[in-house]
Amino acid sequence: MYFGVSAMLWLEFFRSHPWPLPAMRAWIGACLCPILFSGAVEILQEYATDYRGGEWLDFAANSLGALTASLLAWYIVAPWFGRTYRGRAAQS
Repeated sequence: MYFGVSAMLWLEFFRSHPWPLPAMRAWIGACLCPILFSGAVEILQEYATDYRGGEWLDFAANSLGALTASLLAWYIVAPWFGRTYRGRAAQS
């Protein structure tokens, strides 16, 4: 799930920000925020419910999903998106 969340945040970031991208803001918004949200959900599951429990492996899997999506977005999608965006801007 967090792979998809992070991927959608990256795509929205690429679409709505001018190139060159502000890299630190992108990594905080599209990678760190889903990881922090995942941690908050696991803490709430442990302490705010009687029928659910927070798991470290769930948190690790969620973090790995967000990090994988972020790395794929930054190193594969961003170069392609940048070429496409600059190409469209040059044609206009």
